[in-house]
Amino acid sequence: MGGAVERYRCKCEPGGNFPGFFMLDLIRREPVLVKELVEKGIALSVAFGLGLRGDQVAALMAVVGALLSVLARSQVTPVAKLEDENNA
Repeated sequence: MGGAVERYRCKCEPGGNFPGFFMLDLIRREPVLVKELVEKGIALSVAFGLGLRGDQVAALMAVVGALLSVLARSQVTPVAKLEDENNA
């Protein structure tokens, strides 16, 4: 029975072979790495002639950094509460 379900699984589900899920899986596994890659990509683009002023680059980096930090925190913060040793 498991083989039949596996055979008909939608290729758009996580774990399927839809190309967009590679990035989603990467974001879920390594959110801080993705944040740093995006920020460094912006910096390199500006260094090689994107044509933004310094204040525009600073604003872009601040907004992107803040948004990606919130995403990273949501992925790495534990949701289970540990019991206090005194209460146990």
